[in-house]
Amino acid sequence: MIKKFLSLIMFLFVILFIGCVTTPKFYMKTVKSENAQINNNIKIAVIPENWYWIGSPNFLPRALITEFLDLGFTVVERSQLEGIFKEIKLDLSGAVKDEKTKERVQGIDFGTLDKTSIKKAGELLGVDALLITYIIPTYYDGIDKATFRLVKTENAEVLLSITLINSQESPISVKTIIDTISSNIRQLLDGENKIINNEANLGKSITVNPQITKGENTAKLEKKEAERQRNQDKQKLMSQHYTEAVRFYNSGEYDKAIIELEENLKLDSSHEQTKQLLEKVKLRKSNK
Repeated sequence: MIKKFLSLIMFLFVILFIGCVTTPKFYMKTVKSENAQINNNIKIAVIPENWYWIGSPNFLPRALITEFLDLGFTVVERSQLEGIFKEIKLDLSGAVKDEKTKERVQGIDFGTLDKTSIKKAGELLGVDALLITYIIPTYYDGIDKATFRLVKTENAEVLLSITLINSQESPISVKTIIDTISSNIRQLLDGENKIINNEANLGKSITVNPQITKGENTAKLEKKEAERQRNQDKQKLMSQHYTEAVRFYNSGEYDKAIIELEENLKLDSSHEQTKQLLEKVKLRKSNK
């Protein structure tokens, strides 16, 4: 009787435990580095950190080339990569430095790019950043987990990073994953710092207007640069007017000096140095 009771308790415990175990849900986090300036005026190359010859894990890095082109980036064609990898002792079975650093796990060759090889790859490819992908597939040709890092080739600074964990109960399709990544990158270009996705807020396909491919963040930077250039030009012009005014003042040509100084005040009515000299010129002229 006691054995039956204990068996029943054990059975109920197992059922309760199974009921409490939650199946992992879809999760994607896209984060921009705190001080990173991300815009689509950079040239990138997509580099798999681990490589699969067939299926979705092989397809996804290639598909991301299309998405980045659609968002206004310049992307190096993959056919150029193999020869360059040979020069830095990397190969397409995984971006690793040599045979000794490669490890074989379940038929997958994998490794990591270090700071030196990232910089060398950037120099040889002529790119500003590498999009480094690492993908773990499912047994049925889906995407189980993945990471994507946009790394600056100059100093190996991570500009943005994406972590993906797919749902085991109802896996999200590769197409939806691609659309979500594209949507998130667009939001980073427009000034967002972090986006978290689940089944309820997956990204939709983006149609990018070629006339507005640059993100809002890039437009703000360009506006700021244009304003800085205008101020620089104004200061240069004011300096020229002031120098001429001093020359005319010293030569006794007070009317010409006044004209130069009044031009300065049109550019900046609060310029104290110009106002003081103008008062001095007018006083000298009246005492002439």
